[in-house]
This record gives sequence, C-alpha cells and structure tokens, in this order.
Amino acid sequence: MKSNSTTVTTTATLIYAAQAESQTIYLRPSANDIFVGASDVTSSTGLKVTNAAITPIFVRNGQTLYGITATGSHDLVILSEEP
Repeated sequence: MKSNSTTVTTTATLIYAAQAESQTIYLRPSANDIFVGASDVTSSTGLKVTNAAITPIFVRNGQTLYGITATGSHDLVILSEEP
C-alpha cells in the first residue's frame, strides 16, 4: 500500500490518476469535507467525502478521480495499492 497526500481547492484537483488495473482507494480529508467525481466535479455534483472519515472508493482501470472543496483548501490523505 502507498499513502499520499494532496491539497484540494475550489478548483477541480486530480487526486487519483488512471491506473492499468481497477482498485479500491481510501480517502480521508483532514480539514473539511471534500467532493469527488470526474474532471468537471463541483461541490453540488460531487460525492461528499466527510472530514476525518475514511471513505473507500472503487476506481475502474483507466479512470481518474478529481476532488473539490466548497471553500478554501484542505488536505486529503489517499491510500492506494502500489502501481
């Protein structure tokens, strides 16, 4: 497993790049809720990932995942398999 962190802002931020194989990743925002989806994600259309909760998300091979915040910038921890 590999742990990474990124900062998510009010602009759609790539949080998981496309991989050759499908896998479940785990997300944990550490400052506030974030919203995840495709590259056009918004805080209205994205799936809410609650602050401090660990949320598993299945990502199919070749797919990417983006995140956005409603306000400000917040850190996000991502746990995934090694590529």
